[in-house]
Amino acid sequence: MRAVAWCGAPLFVLSVLLQVLFPRAMGPLPTGLRTPVLALEIARSADELEVMFGPAGSSARADWIAQVDRGNAVDFAFIVVYCAFLIASARALLGARPSLARTAIGLAVLAGGADALENAHLFMITAHLGGEYSAALSALMASTWTKWLSIAACLAILSAGLYSLGRWGTLTAWIAGAALPVTIGAAVLRGVTAELMLLVISLAFVAIWIFALRYQWRERTRNA
Repeated sequence: MRAVAWCGAPLFVLSVLLQVLFPRAMGPLPTGLRTPVLALEIARSADELEVMFGPAGSSARADWIAQVDRGNAVDFAFIVVYCAFLIASARALLGARPSLARTAIGLAVLAGGADALENAHLFMITAHLGGEYSAALSALMASTWTKWLSIAACLAILSAGLYSLGRWGTLTAWIAGAALPVTIGAAVLRGVTAELMLLVISLAFVAIWIFALRYQWRERTRNA
């Protein structure tokens, strides 16, 4: 659990930094969406993206492009950290179930690779706004949902190692286990369901980190 606890701190710091770097508000977002970066990731058409970034040639568009590009640049570090967090969690929670652990680790690596591709496609889109970027948009949709579904499936597997680990473990398991059905719903419905997906997955990461911290504290108390 030590590695999980250690990975949680930079994960939290980078999460806060990304909140600062990415735009907190943009042009009109698709119905039901409130988080600009999520709306960009799961955009379904060039028209949606053009509206979100505002009028061509405007100072707002230039500012939002710069903010999105800065956020995506830092996001590469975030990818490494959250993949390390998931891999450490798989090893700690599923050590007695090697096949499940390997599957969870594979899903974490797949999510990280898809996320890196997602960032690359977003860079292509921001560089060609107002022009032709249909191929990048199609690739963005594929990489984005591969990322989200892989993370959610990984969390669902991790939940199997949490149910028998006390009350907090059981609560964490329920949160982590809920990520997959909510994410599948978000892939179909988008809108409010996508915002719920983001919330549940974020809560699952936080809950696993708190579980690891509590575990470490109890181990230290027991050995004192």
